[in-house]
Amino acid sequence: MKHPDPKRPQHMRSLEQGNYSLYLKQYIEIFGPENIHITFYEDLAKDPLSFCKSICHFLKISSDYFTTYQFKIYNESVGKRHVVAHQLFRKLKRTIRPATRLFHDSLRKRLKLAGYTIEKMYTSANKDNNENTFHINPDLMNQLRQYYAADISQMNQLLRKNLPWKTGSNQ
Repeated sequence: MKHPDPKRPQHMRSLEQGNYSLYLKQYIEIFGPENIHITFYEDLAKDPLSFCKSICHFLKISSDYFTTYQFKIYNESVGKRHVVAHQLFRKLKRTIRPATRLFHDSLRKRLKLAGYTIEKMYTSANKDNNENTFHINPDLMNQLRQYYAADISQMNQLLRKNLPWKTGSNQ
């Protein structure tokens, strides 16, 4: 964690890629702070209308479109009770899908609707109802806080505001 190795594959450098201030500094130097608008997922989740309006305001375009927009979640992620069963179900879907191309359009449409119904029933049956109980090991959480502390401080300075990320010891 202390000495990143540039020869390491990208997927193994996720911690160092989370040091956003390094990237943000470069963008500010190239484009200037007035030409960059930083947003956070937490703001989108808390108030999607204000989030979208702030982007429109920054781009100097009308936000009227979002006044009556229904912020509905499509393809919501859900925890899986049985991960292996889910992997097998996905594999089955990938196997069946190409075979449906052999059928006439009208039958294929009916098969597609049946597939949606089956998938909805399966997803409901395999949903982990305890998905909100995910906990990170406290020692790991402390290591991550220490690792990112300097970057968060730099981000706060660059943005001239506190980040919305939870940094308390009980989070």
